[in-house]
Amino acid sequence: MIVHGRFSGTGRVRNWIAADVVRVADGVLAEHWDVLQDEATEAESQSGRPMFGSSFPAETQICRGKETNMADQTSPKTYRRVVTGYSSGKSVVLSDTHLSTYAFKTIPGFRHTYVWTTDGTAEADPAKVDTALPKSALPLAGGSLVQIVTFPPAASRSLNAVDPKAIAQEYLTRLPGLAETFERDGSQMHATPTIDYALVLDGELWLELDDGKTVHLSAGDIVVQQGTRHGWRNRSDRPATIAFFMLGSHR
Repeated sequence: MIVHGRFSGTGRVRNWIAADVVRVADGVLAEHWDVLQDEATEAESQSGRPMFGSSFPAETQICRGKETNMADQTSPKTYRRVVTGYSSGKSVVLSDTHLSTYAFKTIPGFRHTYVWTTDGTAEADPAKVDTALPKSALPLAGGSLVQIVTFPPAASRSLNAVDPKAIAQEYLTRLPGLAETFERDGSQMHATPTIDYALVLDGELWLELDDGKTVHLSAGDIVVQQGTRHGWRNRSDRPATIAFFMLGSHR
């Protein structure tokens, strides 16, 4: 006999779904097993049907007594980009637009925005830049690239883990050039042939270097990354956003 139940209000990130498996032999309890797992969201459900009630629960995290709406973490955000240049010898606004943020499907809460790229020339056509941006997440030698990344809390990433191959494929599709620099052990450690100025815009991040050494960073902190092997960690209970200004080098 199997009895299902749902446990909420436990202080965990997700509701717990419990399955009590009981075997009775000759009227005597012979075996009793408890199986616990996190309640699936609608996006994770295999059948598309909730186990309890007529709807899926709201994707709400309860971390350290604080509630964080997962929809706020995964819904796309826009950044305004104003580009100046010259027209008829006068400085003008060439483009004033809002850039959509890409929300990763395999890692809920992980967001990425391409902002601008150059090949080293003084001025570029915004329309041509927007066409070229998805082609590489690394700048050419002598060029530059600006991108913004939001890292979800590590706890939510582990809870929503999916097939590593699917994650790798989405990285390759969205971040060509950069994705290939990641080590294949799942550590997220990587090194790029760039000089990076990384400005933490919001939240907290931990920069990991060799030998597991880490540096704790908060909003307003700036990292000058000189092509070193590293990985970014979000050990907090809320998203963290960082802007990368990358300069292509010849190393």
